[in-house]
Amino acid sequence: MDTIWLAFFPPFFQGLMVALGTGLVLGLEREHQQSTEQYSFAGLRTFALMSLVGYLTGNLAIKTANTWLIPLVAVGILLLIAMAYRAQAEQKSLGLTTEIALFISYLSGSLVAVGYPGEAFGGAVAVAVLLSLKTRFRHFIQQISQEELAAFLKFFVLIVLALLLLPDAYFGPDNLLHYRSVGWVILLVSSISLTGYLLLKFGSARYGILGTAAVGGLFSSTLVAWVFSGRSRQMPSLAPLFSGGILLSSSVMYLRVLFLTSLFSIELTRQLLLPCVLMFLVSVLVVGFLYAPKSDSPFESATPSLPLGNPLDLKNALYFAALYVGVSFFMYYSRQELGESGSFASAAFSGIADMDAITISTAQWVQQSLSYGYAARVIVIGALSNTVFKAILVLVRSCPSTRKQVLIGFGLVWLMGGLWLALRWDVHN
Repeated sequence: MDTIWLAFFPPFFQGLMVALGTGLVLGLEREHQQSTEQYSFAGLRTFALMSLVGYLTGNLAIKTANTWLIPLVAVGILLLIAMAYRAQAEQKSLGLTTEIALFISYLSGSLVAVGYPGEAFGGAVAVAVLLSLKTRFRHFIQQISQEELAAFLKFFVLIVLALLLLPDAYFGPDNLLHYRSVGWVILLVSSISLTGYLLLKFGSARYGILGTAAVGGLFSSTLVAWVFSGRSRQMPSLAPLFSGGILLSSSVMYLRVLFLTSLFSIELTRQLLLPCVLMFLVSVLVVGFLYAPKSDSPFESATPSLPLGNPLDLKNALYFAALYVGVSFFMYYSRQELGESGSFASAAFSGIADMDAITISTAQWVQQSLSYGYAARVIVIGALSNTVFKAILVLVRSCPSTRKQVLIGFGLVWLMGGLWLALRWDVHN
């Protein structure tokens, strides 16, 4: 085997060091975990040695063309583990976690020997992280209710439905939409709803909503606006936080636009830098005002008694998916009527539901046309259109105070974007 980062060693010693590393990763976690226990089955050295046994056995099997050696030694190790477990059970110390981890250490060493060092080390790290979360898992399980457990199970069923059972096929005119893309929309809305619920339950209202908004904005600020608008109606005492969350996720969209365009055209990114930064800053300014600590703030004290609502809210996700499909059809037929000459209007329609699509397609197009000023205006129009659509969602779904606060933030965004467009309208490049 050849491992690039250890290329100055002979191949055998490269594998030996990686195998030793996998054993040490697992052994270090187990040694730390068992430091307070009276009975210790295997520690740092045992895990490292077991990984080396796997590596040496795998090398021997390959060199001698006797691949049966690997499963034969595995059976012997399982017998040894069974005997150790029996001795452990006699001392009333039950549990198979360390024993299973030790067997994984052997398998990791064998994987390195047969030419999969990255997979072996990655697997060892994943197992070590899983083992280290024991206390947190127990605390989490003790805190969740029966309804929340059912929501988790529904979420995993939803993942299977969205990613595996939906047909891998397009539908609509000119294969406009894919069944699984609609499934992804449902999954994303449900994910944001569930993440926000958990952060609100286990953290403070202030930072739980803020974290959900920041993460959700990386995927879709429109989804965050949809979910948080509904939440503000359910929990009006937290309306300022939900308003700030909607504006924060929307501000992340402008950073996302700059990142996506930089992948295709640095010059286009330079053209968009000023309007995107201005729209970002005014959004963050309002978020800072809404999240600023106040002496009479009810947020923290109200958190424990809040009615958190439905953890998964599948009905809400299905409503949004239906809206997504409807808007996509509306955009398609609008572009058919307007034709290519109505590119600004098309950008406004396209920006309603999917800023990433209009950003990427425009960034790719400008590489041939070199009309950077024109392309920048198209993307800014799409962003302002997306903001209008989110404002409509907030007006329809949120409580009165959230409508007022979000419209102030969006109004400043429209002002900055509109001023930039007015000053740059006649600039061609």
